[in-house]
Amino acid sequence: MTSTEAAATALQDHAVLWSMGEIRATDVVTAACDALVAGLDSPALRILAACTRAEADYDVPDLLPPALDELGLTFHPAGSVAGQEAAARALAARMLAGELTPRELAFRIHQRFGQLWPSDSPTWTTTTTSSSTATEHWHRSMQRSRPKLFALHSTLAFQPNPRIYRPEADRWTCGFRLKDLRFP
Repeated sequence: MTSTEAAATALQDHAVLWSMGEIRATDVVTAACDALVAGLDSPALRILAACTRAEADYDVPDLLPPALDELGLTFHPAGSVAGQEAAARALAARMLAGELTPRELAFRIHQRFGQLWPSDSPTWTTTTTSSSTATEHWHRSMQRSRPKLFALHSTLAFQPNPRIYRPEADRWTCGFRLKDLRFP
C-alpha cells in the first residue's frame, strides 16, 4: 500500500470513528493534515486541514463530507448501519496496529453496539402494532446474534487471575439465612 493509499484509509477511518463519536474532531483535522503531507490534495481537504483546534468542533461537520467526496471516499452518517460496521472494522484495525488492546476493543464495541451487532439490531417501526410481534422480532434477532457474541467472547476471553479471582465468590447464596449468623 502506498503512502497516499494509507493516508486515504487513515482519513476514512478517522472520519467514521468521528461520526460514531469515538474520536474528537481535532483528530480528524490531524488526519487531514497527514493526508495532505502524504500527497492527497483537494480544495475541501486543504480547508479541513487548516482548521484550528477551536474551530474543529464547529467546522468538521460541514467540511468533512465534501472533503471525502472530492477524494472519492465514503462518508458514513452517524447512526447508519454501514457506519457502525465501518467503525467496528476501524477499531479492529487499530487493535491489530497495537493502538488498542483486545479488552479495549471489546469494551468499545460493546459500548457502541450493546448486546446486538448493527446488522442484527431490531428495527422498531410504526407498523409494529402488537407487543407480541415486537417481542418475537427481538427474540429472532437475539438468536441470530448469539453465535457472533459467543465467537467474540471466545476470541477475547481472558483467564482470571487466581490471586484476585475466587471461584467460590460466584456461588449463589440463596441458602444463607441471617439467623444462622453467630455474633460473639
